[in-house]
Amino acid sequence: MKRKLRYVSLMLAFVFVLNCSVGAINTVSNTSDVSKRNQDAALNAYDKLAHYLGLDELEEDEEVIWPEEYAGCYINDDDELVVCLVENTPTMQVKYSIICETDVLFQDAEYSKRDVEELYEILSQNENVDELLAVYSSRFNKVQLWVNDETTQAELEQYISEYIESNLRTNTYSNWREQQIDWSGLVEYKIDDNILSAQNISTVEESDDALEVASTLSDEDEYGRTYIKPGSRITNQNPNQAARDIFSVGVWATRYINNISVLGVITCGHAFYDSNSVYNATRATVYIDSSTRELGIASESNVLYGVGNSAYDFAFIVPSNLSFQTYVPTSEAVNGERITSLYSGSGMPEGTIVTVGQKILQNNLVEVTGVVAGDQTIIGNGGSISTGILVDHGSSIGTYKGDSGGAVYVKQNGVNKLVGFVSSGFDQRTIYVGGTPYMTYRYTAVAKANLAFSAFGATLYTGTGSEFDFYG
Repeated sequence: MKRKLRYVSLMLAFVFVLNCSVGAINTVSNTSDVSKRNQDAALNAYDKLAHYLGLDELEEDEEVIWPEEYAGCYINDDDELVVCLVENTPTMQVKYSIICETDVLFQDAEYSKRDVEELYEILSQNENVDELLAVYSSRFNKVQLWVNDETTQAELEQYISEYIESNLRTNTYSNWREQQIDWSGLVEYKIDDNILSAQNISTVEESDDALEVASTLSDEDEYGRTYIKPGSRITNQNPNQAARDIFSVGVWATRYINNISVLGVITCGHAFYDSNSVYNATRATVYIDSSTRELGIASESNVLYGVGNSAYDFAFIVPSNLSFQTYVPTSEAVNGERITSLYSGSGMPEGTIVTVGQKILQNNLVEVTGVVAGDQTIIGNGGSISTGILVDHGSSIGTYKGDSGGAVYVKQNGVNKLVGFVSSGFDQRTIYVGGTPYMTYRYTAVAKANLAFSAFGATLYTGTGSEFDFYG
């Protein structure tokens, strides 16, 4: 049971910033040791739940109709799956234990996911607000709305109050609950008076400290060919600026172009916008690192992208200078981990530990981990659109300039599964590595991989390049 997702017209001028403190819905305070935890059992249980909800079959223009009692789920600090229910009865607990095929924990919730969707629909009817960023936390059963000032908050509070007074529950989305809901109890506001633009992490000058990143292309095979890895630095010459944009290889993938199977690179799409925010990927040349060696041409992109919006932030690069005698593809990321599977779901439970498959600062290999803080949703006139996964890096090192397009993956049952691609970073702060300061972002917006592979009709490349012999 699914319904079409109603897309909204996204304004490129939408700006916001995520602060260091996430308030009540913050799910992590320190992620320095999260990579040592094992969440296999919780993720395996979630896979069963996601299949029941239809999340593993979700297409790009559809969204699930949530069960009436379901309020979301999350992985707690003990790596257990917690299912949140507004009807947390023994009968429902048995139902979800059977669905997950194991014992899971349960938590009372006042608001269901249907209530959350109905709130989004109510807010989308407010003609005085063009766009809002919402992040729903299952753990705290709250929708956090990011606003730029107290005036906007007051207007939204009044709008919700007036809606409650003048409207009964006419929306069939939640008619099973006869009582009128106090929508204000579901909402938590986040205000930043010094509002800044979300940072497209690829857009940096070559003179910036992004070039302190050690070369990610030094590894060679027995024939002297350079490995192009997930996380390898690549650049694009924007025609409207002198310096190049620096971003990262996401993963290698195959797709059919003109009925021919092509092996190429998937990365972020926003690296191919010009200074007027006009997409300019036609025949755009992509280079290896900051050199003049061409990797290929950005042949196509599927981008619905605004500042702070990571929906469909993808591009496919067709190698133009990859004869497999000079360069060779591989699924082994810069951090040494191989990414060999595509995560099937369209979302992830809050609290899931993920890793960014790159990060070499000077000659220090630094693993970048984070915890999923929830799904981002843009609310606008006419509907809402889920825009990506929000990752909180806590007090550990976060994403860095030049990381855009890089692969983000989850480790499950010993397999690294691709979740998405680095899209934007928020809350820039200084982190010290070996005594050297780096300006990194605490929060990362991740564009969902399943949307990219669906849009391009692509298949993940899982090889090491060994099948391409010297004469290939």
